[in-house]
Amino acid sequence: MGQRYLPTATVAEIGAFYGVHGATAARWIAQIRQTLLDRTRRAVGEALRVTGTELDSAMARAAD
Repeated sequence: MGQRYLPTATVAEIGAFYGVHGATAARWIAQIRQTLLDRTRRAVGEALRVTGTELDSAMARAAD
């Protein structure tokens, strides 16, 4: 059984599944989210051929 089968699992449940404290699982999840964001931003920036600053600016305008 993997977490892909537990879409509503709490952090504590994920921690228990892996035999670690919920705080450890929360740190893992935060790091995974940050890695996903960083890699997505890099890929989008490369695809659009813009710098990080230009991408930030475009994203800020899109959020308005």
